[in-house]
Amino acid sequence: RQLKVVDSANRSNAIINSLFPDNVRERLMDAGGHAKNGNLILNKRDKKAAKNFLNRYGHISQHVVSMNQNTLSSNGGVDGNDNPLGSSPIADFFPTASVLFADLAGFTAWSSTREPTEVFTLLETLYSTFDRSAKALGVFKVETIGDCYVAACGLPEPRDDHSVVIFRFARHCLAKMRNLVTKLAAKLGPDTADLKMRFGIHSGPVTAGVLRGEKSRFQLFGDTVNTASRMESSGIPNKIHLSEQIAKELQRHGKEHWYEPRDDKIVAKGKGQLQTYWAVLVSPAGSTSGRLESQASIGTQRMDDGKRSSIDTDGSSISTPEGGHDDQAHPSNSAQRHQPSKTEFEFEHHINWNIETIQLLLKKIIAMRTDSSVDPRSVRSLSISRDDDAMVLEEVKEIIRLPNKTSRYKRNPDDVELPAKAQQELRNYVQTIASMYHNNPFHSFGHASHVVQSTRKLLSRIVSPKQMWDTASNSDPGYQQYNEKELHDYTFGITSDPITQFACIFAALIHDVDHPGVPNAVLVAEKSEVALYYENKTVAEQNSIDLGWNLLFEPRYENLRACIYSNQKELDRFRQLVVNSVIATDIMDQDLKQLRNARWEKAFFGHEDEHTQSIGTGPLALGRAQERQMQVDRKATIVIEHLIQAS
Repeated sequence: RQLKVVDSANRSNAIINSLFPDNVRERLMDAGGHAKNGNLILNKRDKKAAKNFLNRYGHISQHVVSMNQNTLSSNGGVDGNDNPLGSSPIADFFPTASVLFADLAGFTAWSSTREPTEVFTLLETLYSTFDRSAKALGVFKVETIGDCYVAACGLPEPRDDHSVVIFRFARHCLAKMRNLVTKLAAKLGPDTADLKMRFGIHSGPVTAGVLRGEKSRFQLFGDTVNTASRMESSGIPNKIHLSEQIAKELQRHGKEHWYEPRDDKIVAKGKGQLQTYWAVLVSPAGSTSGRLESQASIGTQRMDDGKRSSIDTDGSSISTPEGGHDDQAHPSNSAQRHQPSKTEFEFEHHINWNIETIQLLLKKIIAMRTDSSVDPRSVRSLSISRDDDAMVLEEVKEIIRLPNKTSRYKRNPDDVELPAKAQQELRNYVQTIASMYHNNPFHSFGHASHVVQSTRKLLSRIVSPKQMWDTASNSDPGYQQYNEKELHDYTFGITSDPITQFACIFAALIHDVDHPGVPNAVLVAEKSEVALYYENKTVAEQNSIDLGWNLLFEPRYENLRACIYSNQKELDRFRQLVVNSVIATDIMDQDLKQLRNARWEKAFFGHEDEHTQSIGTGPLALGRAQERQMQVDRKATIVIEHLIQAS
């Protein structure tokens, strides 16, 4: 019982530690933070700091001076009996401190296309790294407001070099942020690497304390906080915006070479035009042109014991011998080494992210099989039966037959290991597909990657709103899965078949391969070779399917194909899903539009006409169960095609 009490107390204390500074926590836990009569007590250091501030900033109004003197007097204060909470507020005045605001630029648009877990993965990865850096440098993290990170230095523990420390913290956070979003792009989507961050810093007097009541927390108040926020909002992504006050503080510490004047003045409400400054961020070549320091170089700071310290990649502090100069970048790579361009970086991000997405689906496909082994010999003899001169367009069907019963994973997909050869073939395939794209607006590989991303998100949304979980009869007690029957019926069987989901992603990846960047109508009008080959119908889409499909069926990709399907039935379904999905991206063809409209009527209004009968819906005299299943498959086909169109 005592151990449980101690454990509970430790956990509660850990929570309090994460919310409040040490000195504030003690005052929260101990009523001794107030005098016998409830008057606020200031120690000698607090009174000296307040006196120095009043002497230094003698130009402020007499009203403010008088108010501060009254508030900070050790003989006076707020009577605890007049406070509805029964004791004096826990608040302090800090004559000079530095406040930082950092906000993610482009976050709103980015988060609108992500799942909640992906949004929090990004924020937790970034801000936990910032937290470790703050702890190592002696910076106090105040709070996060949405995607905005707020920190301060010089409070709750006053220090004279607060401006220097907060500058180094901002510089380090900016370098780490760029490095982290680049790494996260493979997991969270290629456009994650495009995220940037604005920083704004200002120095001045700050009132800080605990605003008690429901969900109380440590907060900052005053004009310094507002101005720091304005520095951030009026800044530029991937730059650190400094106010004139913090520039003067840096100059006082001999760091005037750390900043340069902003060319234009900003207009702040209630302040008029302000001269502000940009932080000079050292480039990998050692120049000070305002570019970000090399990611291989890390910000450094002087510790209290006289040693130099740098923040390593995981945010911990590493002491290094005294010497050197922390005002310069120290890149670990040679300046002569080739530095990939931004375009090359983005291209590689797109490739890696697509590979990661496809691998997850391949694992799900294999996890459904009774035999998890992948034997390429089993697929060598399998092929699609079609005439050599047949058009892809002729393969489009009104209804794609999906599995009519629920499927259950035979093992946890996370435990599936893809064969090394299959992984190598997948990378080679995605790289080859990427090289077959032209750099045309909305028809490039980058655009295709965004379509894959949207398709992935929409597939994840095609789930029952009531997600019921059952403990599977599996050797792993922690392994859980959906209530298969409910989910299967609600999603028309789409979620029961990983091959269907894989086909949607695959179709999104190849849907614009070799696209010339002009509409089909232009290709037809110009009598291009590709238009003549496809008889002037859905030209670009048919070409993309043929190129992407023929590449996949080259002998060098047999291990990859063995992961996708294991029998003829699965291959036929995969082919039909890819054809219907890519052809669905041609929304201008009138015959296809007529087919879709007629199918919609039959699926949701029960109408049937000669046109839809002629497409081939099977015998009219079907059993009731077969009719129901066909109706389900018809709706599933509509959903799949609409999904790729929306993406």
